[in-house]
Amino acid sequence: MKLEESAKGTELQCVTEDSKQSAAVVSQQDDVSSATPDLDHHEDWRIILYYCYMDLDVGNAAVDQHVEFQRDICQQHELLGRIRVSPEGINGVLSGRRVACQAYEEQLRAELTRLISFDTELDVKYCKLRTDLPVSTQVFDSLMVKATNSVVSLFEPGMLHHDNDNDNKSSTKKKYSKQSNRRKRRQQQRKDLMDQDKLQLDNHLRQLANQVPNFPGALHLSPQEWDRKLQQARGGDAILLDCRNVYESNVGYFQVTSTTTTTNTLLTNTRKYSDLPKILLQSKDQWAHKKQIFMYCTGGVRCEMASKFVQAVVATNNNNQQQQQQSPNDDVQVYQLHGGIQKYLEHHYYNNQPEQQNSSNDDENNNNNNNNKSEGFYRGLNFVFDPRRTDPMVIPQKYNNTGDADATSTTCVGKCCRCGIPHDDYDNGHAPVENKEARCCKCRILLLVCNACRDNVQCWGEPEKEGVSKLFCGIDDHCGDYQATGQNPVSIVGGAS
Repeated sequence: MKLEESAKGTELQCVTEDSKQSAAVVSQQDDVSSATPDLDHHEDWRIILYYCYMDLDVGNAAVDQHVEFQRDICQQHELLGRIRVSPEGINGVLSGRRVACQAYEEQLRAELTRLISFDTELDVKYCKLRTDLPVSTQVFDSLMVKATNSVVSLFEPGMLHHDNDNDNKSSTKKKYSKQSNRRKRRQQQRKDLMDQDKLQLDNHLRQLANQVPNFPGALHLSPQEWDRKLQQARGGDAILLDCRNVYESNVGYFQVTSTTTTTNTLLTNTRKYSDLPKILLQSKDQWAHKKQIFMYCTGGVRCEMASKFVQAVVATNNNNQQQQQQSPNDDVQVYQLHGGIQKYLEHHYYNNQPEQQNSSNDDENNNNNNNNKSEGFYRGLNFVFDPRRTDPMVIPQKYNNTGDADATSTTCVGKCCRCGIPHDDYDNGHAPVENKEARCCKCRILLLVCNACRDNVQCWGEPEKEGVSKLFCGIDDHCGDYQATGQNPVSIVGGAS
């Protein structure tokens, strides 16, 4: 498995297999090798995540020029990773020495200010490496800078701009020759029925997608504001929407349960980011009527567009209720966690560290550090789309409302898909670059398999083993991909009514 195949999302922080584009796109990529980094001194290295929405309205020339600018300064500072440059903004994840990352950020901010003539809302997160793995296994080994149409791709290609003739293409029956067998005909008949339902859903999605630019997006909340709003929320009137993929929420998510409030979290459990609109639309009865909608993702960029879609769904829902002479949900508030889970964990992690340990932290992380022990609502690990797989920062149990005052480790929310015991390590102690992770033999999605069960299953990419069953992500030894089963994959965490 190559690094860019680690997930199927379209956010650059989750750039995946579809990074392998046509030759036209490949021609815009640079592969830059770097010297092997030191095997120790983890503190000298950082992974940085960032994005910025802005309007490069001077045409494609500005995009191409910024692609070259990014390549030049990354090579200058020996930074490797992935960067997307689009007319609507930029999105990147890079690895390198901490001082080099800071110099890169300074130059990038100056360039963005020059391009748009005012200070930009560039959101940069500095992420530490895991100390249980060598530095060399946690940094990128190449640089890819490419021009794209969007910062992240919320909708499938053709959803916004389409040919009307294509709308009926899926419902056109395929004609077989006389030699075609009955099984193929029955399969096509079933597919035609599914295509009709899909066409109706796609038409609704297309209407909503074209409304998305008309909405402002969610109100950004800092980690402190996020916690305060959640503590004040009335459980039945509020809901959290997890905008990440299933393999991300399998190892960590927000769970708001305390002595004062309980608010449900809706895990969308998508396979890729562009599935999110469809899943949200199919499950709107579970969230669109709420007064407060809290949205979160890894670093914030996926919520920027997803929150506009949520607002479009709510507005359409209100219009339908008015037409049916029902009371609309006019006062709904949509919130987004600013900086995502990464910034949230930084805030709670550093605030719960002894003062002497904070002296070497990044200035970026120290800004909000007041050394006051604080509680947090995030449980488990933060899945990331870089060679680390998960971020090392966690909220210790004794500070996360679990009631275990003596615990020092994080809450494990993951479980083995075979035996069900607590487990949250996709790589079973190996570095992700070793490609030892467990994947479904059909769809290749990441699966959690504990150490005891790992030798008893054959995963995707592994040679067949006599007497060992293949691993699938569904029940009864079948693939559980909702694209094939047609099932709604969402699940609810929490106990609010």
